[in-house]
Amino acid sequence: MSNPIDRTSAPEKPSVAATLLGTVALAVVLVLSGLMVCTLPGSTWLLSNAFSDDELSPYTRQELVVDNHAVPHVQARAPREVRSS
Repeated sequence: MSNPIDRTSAPEKPSVAATLLGTVALAVVLVLSGLMVCTLPGSTWLLSNAFSDDELSPYTRQELVVDNHAVPHVQARAPREVRSS
């Protein structure tokens, strides 16, 4: 019985530079697509509801939410002049 698959002419392996370039490109694409998904409107709300449990939190909602009227507004000051010696 003869083997119809000729294994003597295997394709060449890609160079190390091409492999590294492909790996870096894939990593960048995955990170950026994950960032895009997380910044879509509504996705933050869906993720927070999927991975949080209010009943297990040691804090109440009132303790976590900062009331605008409870915190005194701080006005920005002008930076001090730097004296050169």
